[in-house]
Amino acid sequence: MKTRTYSRRKIEDEFTHLPVSRGWKYQLRRHKEGRCIKCGQPQAAAYLCLRHLIANREAIRRKAGATRRNRSFSYALEQRRKYRGPSASVGSRKNLTVERRSASRLP
Repeated sequence: MKTRTYSRRKIEDEFTHLPVSRGWKYQLRRHKEGRCIKCGQPQAAAYLCLRHLIANREAIRRKAGATRRNRSFSYALEQRRKYRGPSASVGSRKNLTVERRSASRLP
């Protein structure tokens, strides 16, 4: 029998031998690098970029049937992005804690 040759090298890291799917390993690697697990953009909070953070928040609101917009970290990030323009960096969560506490009630 012929031996198989692969065009890519196998990734050897701490996630290689975990008993999880390759998609989950891919997400874990992106999270470790500080990138959004869905699109690869820089993380805004937790494990998502600002675009996917907002999309996730709105999907949950639709599913729950929520009409109020409670104070959420994603609203503070969204407001900051609107005032600084689309090219502004999102920054870290640590930098926004003061802004979030002092911000007036968001719509």
